[in-house]
Amino acid sequence: MVCPLRTLLMAPEVMLANRVVRHFGEEKALRCVFRDDSGQTLRPFEFFIGNAGGAQTYPRKILDIISKAMMEEVKVVDRCYKFLAWSNSQMRDYGCYLYAANTRKDIEKIRDWMGDFSMCTSVPKMMSRMGQCFTQAQPTVRLGPCDWIVEDDYVGGSQLYTQKEFCFSDGVGRISYKLAVQIQIMLELTYVPSCFQVRFKGFKGVLTIDPQLDGYTGPKVVFRKSQEKFQDTTEGDSLLEIVKYAMLSPVCLNRPLINIIDQVAHKQGPDVHLRISRTIHRYLERELSVLTRMLLDENDAAMALCQRLPIPVNYQRILECGITMTDEPFFRRLLLAVYKHNITQHLSRSKMKIFLPLDLGRTMYGVVDDTGLLQSGQVFIQYSTTKIRDKIVPGVRKESRLAIDQPALHHLFDVIVFPQHGPRPHPDEMAGSDLDGDEYSVIFDERCFFDHNEAAMSFPAAEEGKIAEKLPTHKDMVQFFMRYLSQDSIGRLSNAHLRASDYYGLFSAASTSIAKKCSVAVDFPKTGKPADNLSPDENVDSSPDYMEHRSKAQFMSRWLNGQLYRKIKRIDNIIEEVDTSSSPFDAALEPHLFPEGWNPFEARPEKQAEIVRLFKEYSLRMQSLLDEYTITDEAQVVSGHIVSLKRLTSMEKDDYSFFHTDKIVEVRYAAIFTHFRKQFFNEFGDEERLIEDGFTEEMELRARQWYAVAYDKHSSRTFLSFPWVVWDVLASAKRRLLLSDNDPNVLVRTRSKVASRLSDIAGQMRRIDAAFHELIRDFEVVERYAAAFGDGILDMLYVLYRWLDNKTPTSLWEVKDNNFVSRTTRYLAHLLFQYCHVRPQGTDHYNDDYKPPVTFPNTPKYGVPVESPLGTVSNPGEVVLSFLRYLGSKSFCDNSSYLDLDLQDGAPDALILCDEDIWRKISQVAYKTTHYVAVTGRFEWLGIDSGCPTSRLLDVKNTVAETRDPIVVHPDLMRDLTGATVSEALREWSGCLEVRFRERQNRSLVSGVGDIRSRQRLARILLMPANILSQAIREQNPPYSIINDLLDE
Repeated sequence: MVCPLRTLLMAPEVMLANRVVRHFGEEKALRCVFRDDSGQTLRPFEFFIGNAGGAQTYPRKILDIISKAMMEEVKVVDRCYKFLAWSNSQMRDYGCYLYAANTRKDIEKIRDWMGDFSMCTSVPKMMSRMGQCFTQAQPTVRLGPCDWIVEDDYVGGSQLYTQKEFCFSDGVGRISYKLAVQIQIMLELTYVPSCFQVRFKGFKGVLTIDPQLDGYTGPKVVFRKSQEKFQDTTEGDSLLEIVKYAMLSPVCLNRPLINIIDQVAHKQGPDVHLRISRTIHRYLERELSVLTRMLLDENDAAMALCQRLPIPVNYQRILECGITMTDEPFFRRLLLAVYKHNITQHLSRSKMKIFLPLDLGRTMYGVVDDTGLLQSGQVFIQYSTTKIRDKIVPGVRKESRLAIDQPALHHLFDVIVFPQHGPRPHPDEMAGSDLDGDEYSVIFDERCFFDHNEAAMSFPAAEEGKIAEKLPTHKDMVQFFMRYLSQDSIGRLSNAHLRASDYYGLFSAASTSIAKKCSVAVDFPKTGKPADNLSPDENVDSSPDYMEHRSKAQFMSRWLNGQLYRKIKRIDNIIEEVDTSSSPFDAALEPHLFPEGWNPFEARPEKQAEIVRLFKEYSLRMQSLLDEYTITDEAQVVSGHIVSLKRLTSMEKDDYSFFHTDKIVEVRYAAIFTHFRKQFFNEFGDEERLIEDGFTEEMELRARQWYAVAYDKHSSRTFLSFPWVVWDVLASAKRRLLLSDNDPNVLVRTRSKVASRLSDIAGQMRRIDAAFHELIRDFEVVERYAAAFGDGILDMLYVLYRWLDNKTPTSLWEVKDNNFVSRTTRYLAHLLFQYCHVRPQGTDHYNDDYKPPVTFPNTPKYGVPVESPLGTVSNPGEVVLSFLRYLGSKSFCDNSSYLDLDLQDGAPDALILCDEDIWRKISQVAYKTTHYVAVTGRFEWLGIDSGCPTSRLLDVKNTVAETRDPIVVHPDLMRDLTGATVSEALREWSGCLEVRFRERQNRSLVSGVGDIRSRQRLARILLMPANILSQAIREQNPPYSIINDLLDE
């Protein structure tokens, strides 16, 4: 790592090799990145507002340091590393390859070996071609001169600006099925991919399976002329390198894509916009529902751990043997690691990644139809559905408005097939892309379809930079790298487009102009032609809240991105507010594996020292792994869901197709897991035979001893994963001990331990709460349902009553009515009973996501005595938590303007509620409450005693600190107001101890001092439009909806 003031030598890291490293050896290769002294990406001077749109300028000394390292050398002990080349993704990350060589001529010899680049007379084009040799790829089969040929491309149509023909097969060739099977075996895959992204000699692109090639004795690989980027000088056989291959891959919605979908839908009409925006809301809601349920439900927890964790542990089997997930300390840590990673990495922190269910969308390679049967406007899509015993089973062909069934293409899976003729290639119409490895988002969900396609935009083809009369020299390469550092603008332009499209609209002149500049900037590494700077109109001086740009004033975006961001931000605030490092279950011990008073080493005391030694060795290895990658806890490593990780290159995931730092951590932990598992079984014999024959009681005792050492109350309990290395032996021990209890219900599982605790505590509190008994007196429908379904009805209603009563004193509802709690509790009783009858409000909802855990098959009729029970609610806490999840859903919120409380029980005068404002607020509070209970396992927000100490929780919540970054505010806020007036109003409304204003470089900055909640409130208040907030301050009218986080969605 070369920095302005120092050069840092980093520890060697595992990476997938490339063609050059494999041939010349990794010992003399050095991967170099240029960074600021903080380790962050080098950034140009932007010391005053407005410069973000102008030309980037680096201090001359910084450029000289980079130039010196590339022109001269980087010396490490007795080796001198000289600049060789860079891959395309390395260049975007401001990095390159250095190689230990005695002279510059040695470097030239390596470049000569790479290929003949004499036709590439411009530096950008030549370096882009050289970059192919540095793509991380896996070598597979060797191809001799007789094994491959080159064919012409499919061309047609006419380009608008150049009148040249379009290339319909740009970047895609063919491979025989038999050769694909050989590659599958070498890659150790369980299926034959339909498409491979490859590098071979000077060729790049994809190869798609063509079974017809197996019928000929000739070549088994057919490249196209568009795939040959340079001449390869080596003779004889060469390796076919695989970068990636077609696979079952979900489609992900990100902020730019959501922005386009949202605004195009808005343009096509309110009905289309409402349908599509609600659908995307529910994609997010479905993912959040899965994350919440896994923290509350044992079955969902086991399923989530099986599906999301990389280590070979069968959590379903562990659960079947009687070990629960949601209250076991280590398993709960794993669940929280998965939860926090998905919230903070995928759904917040200026990102938005919403993965669609696999049956609603996929990410696929694009290929061309070699049969010629598809016509312009048609595509063929066939996707694999599920994995059974590690084999991908072919799925059903999905048809959309463009997708058709074509039997001649049935051998292709997980790719989207485009036609080979027409006025213009569809990939070029959609994104100006080709088929040399580009992946396409394919959405099958008809609720996301537009009414019609928008006209495709036309951009002129990227023009190459100045053509030199001679082959570029080493100095020319370095000078272009310096120029790229100074003029690279794709990141700034992309952010500017998102800001402008949110502020002006996607179809505004400013947004269209920036999009054209983005098209130029993305090709800059290949063409050498930089994009023009942003004009003043294009450089919006404020930023939507979801971009989290601290250097600009922020505004509350009303588009879909802003709505989704704020929905996630509420959960992110909860994670920030509570201490998730501790839970009510931290001190729990599995009562059968480690019963109270049991001495695990009573029979074999000599074993204690041996197991303690193994545990210390395990702890040392784990701690070393945590320290090396600056990971905070073992759960992140074991789960593979790492929130913060030290990386050498910030864009490594774009560069490493198979391996990146997250994968390396996963592989290293897998080695630790395997090592200690072997240590355990070495004492007893062959692991596979023992697993097949069954574990002995001696083995089970040893596993329990491992558990006792790790979970000992006198230890730090930092590495609880140690005994679960032998998870199957522990599960077997648990099952044996359970069966020895001779209890017929011993293996009847509780679906939710958190909900069971809520049921027990709420039941105890209800029985002694006189106010509640007074409230339900003469409440006929509750008495009737309690008679039909038992006291569980009263416990559920009591939790809802306490929840309302707990929230109302905080002015959450902005009501003065003393009867609000009692009246709303009665309304909630009707909604709860409807929910249990599976009759939710409205028709637009997901039954699977919000199906109650207990359903009422029959309705107790009004005026008819209940002679015998109609059912029972054995776990009221589980039902009420599921009901709160439903109340907090988008489905309920969208139907809250008209709530029909009719239970279809024959009762007269069924109520209809039309107070949308109140019920939308209740819905939003229910949403936050559900996530709070799931994350913490506590019930304070429900008004229920959690039954465990809360001192540490209060310490975290009440910690006083200053806002991490000053908040930039719009100058209009201070118009006609003094700083003291604004500060005092913000201090009073937010609850901060102090609010400070200061001016820096023509910007007004605000900082607050207070606890977490007050700082969060201050940030929310300052998102209000400056003129509206200024007016509220003048009129002394607190914006309660903003203060209490009841933002619109």
